Amino acid sequence: MNIPTQIKEYIEQEKKILPNPWLSVRIMSKIDNPVQKQIPYWQPAFFSLAIVLTVLLGIRIGIAFTPANEMNADVVLNDRDIECLNYYNLNEDE
Repeated sequence: MNIPTQIKEYIEQEKKILPNPWLSVRIMSKIDNPVQKQIPYWQPAFFSLAIVLTVLLGIRIGIAFTPANEMNADVVLNDRDIECLNYYNLNEDE
């Protein structure tokens, strides 16, 4: 199996294919006279409504997963007993 030979044969076969003579005429006619597609009147309204509903749904989901009553109060805690720093609080050496 000789791959370079197969590649060369394939390229030669592709060169032998004759192009459609009217292809350039069709392409140039499409460029000169582009077809303008009419957009239905309801399509922009539908997409605008879809965007608005998506934003509102996102807000509702965000509210649903946020706790209703967040306590932002500071906690005052004497952590002397928690951290076992009693050794440093002895007044015997003073």
